[in-house]
Amino acid sequence: MKPFLSKIFLFLLVQSLIVICMIGYLDNKFGLPFVSNSISYNAKAKFLAENRDLFEKSRIKVIGSSMSLNNIDCQMLSDSLKVPVINLAAWKMKLNDFSNFDIWKKGNVVIMNMHFTDFGRTSLIAKKGFPFEPGRLTNFTNILKDFKTYSDHIENYGDYSGKKIRNFYNSLYFDSTGTVVFTDHDQFIMDDHRWEYELNEFSEMNLRLFLNDVKAKAPLVDKLVICFTPSIVEKITTEKKQAIIEIEQALRQIPNVLFINNYGDSIFNKMDFVDYCHFSKSGTRKNTSIILSRIRDMKILE
Repeated sequence: MKPFLSKIFLFLLVQSLIVICMIGYLDNKFGLPFVSNSISYNAKAKFLAENRDLFEKSRIKVIGSSMSLNNIDCQMLSDSLKVPVINLAAWKMKLNDFSNFDIWKKGNVVIMNMHFTDFGRTSLIAKKGFPFEPGRLTNFTNILKDFKTYSDHIENYGDYSGKKIRNFYNSLYFDSTGTVVFTDHDQFIMDDHRWEYELNEFSEMNLRLFLNDVKAKAPLVDKLVICFTPSIVEKITTEKKQAIIEIEQALRQIPNVLFINNYGDSIFNKMDFVDYCHFSKSGTRKNTSIILSRIRDMKILE
């Protein structure tokens, strides 16, 4: 019995050492805080840990999914409005995913660029230490508890964060504000099978949940700006246009909310997109210009 137990103990010890060495390697190589099941959010958490001063100083906080990460140029916002701006967005994040962020207070203007896929339930699974960087021990604990999640995507993380050119969908090379502005349409590496149709997650129930969240959060800040991003022109449908009317009517009844409806805006053309609803550089600048104009017209920062 004792030899058997000794072998089991030795096996577990060796396995533990392997895992600890692997964790140490990943931690040293990537400096990645493992605080969610999303590579994009983990990379953004790393950015936040390195830019806490910007987070504290930024009066404008941009939140949301890739619709905000890629479709709003926060450096352009900052330069034009002469205020610090930080982009907190990451792939597939919903409004409710930001509930525990220290942004819901007077003095802040929160901007969310969104699309139909931003309704519905989140796919983000938060770990201990979310939303900011945990200590090393917490980081190790997160990996040990859910090592498969991290082993499934860690091989790709180095490629994602290391691409300094922004002509890939999976680029996570943030600028100084935390934004990823894609390259121009003709320089982007297209995927013809990506976003061939719009994921239809819009429903009355999802809309009610979203509106309840907006009602709870809007009074806490100086202004909650919600911008609905357009789709590539050929794919706009009558059904979606009607849904936007319903969304707009509902949001305009909520105090302290500015709704900017860009869906179907004629100023956008095919060259402004790299897929169904992600912008190229030209589209991002057009979208940001519209947001800038409305913020100035409403005198939100005064």
